[in-house]
Amino acid sequence: MADVPEFARATGKAADKANTIVPLGGVAAKFVKLTIEKNWSVTAPQTGLSEVRFFSIPDRSASQP
Repeated sequence: MADVPEFARATGKAADKANTIVPLGGVAAKFVKLTIEKNWSVTAPQTGLSEVRFFSIPDRSASQP
């Protein structure tokens, strides 16, 4: 995807709120892969995501496609 915003730096505190939204443009997806190319640290090359959420509003019943 083009024009994905940079994920904002979190403080690591329990009270942190969601601060980056990636618009998928209404695309239906079974899988989403995040490829992390760099992180905020200059000394530690590891990266982590504490929480990733996906929301959808079904427009069809599972029993009535």
